[in-house]
Amino acid sequence: GFTDAVDEWDALRRFIEETSVDLIQLRNLNIDPEWYLSCLNRPKHTKEIGMRKLINSLRREFPDVRLGYFNPPLDLTDA
Repeated sequence: GFTDAVDEWDALRRFIEETSVDLIQLRNLNIDPEWYLSCLNRPKHTKEIGMRKLINSLRREFPDVRLGYFNPPLDLTDA
């Protein structure tokens, strides 16, 4: 993944703690990863934790935050 770097996980964790995020959409980029990585100019020593571990950490540390792929429909009875 491109969001599983340790520094990005730390930033995401702080963002979730500081906001009222209730849904994080996880999507694939549908882009050539080699090209994308060359555009990021990330340091070669960047440490990744892996998307599976990132998702498991999100679920463990933020159990009230839903993880999704599509926008869920609004429940009009709550409006």
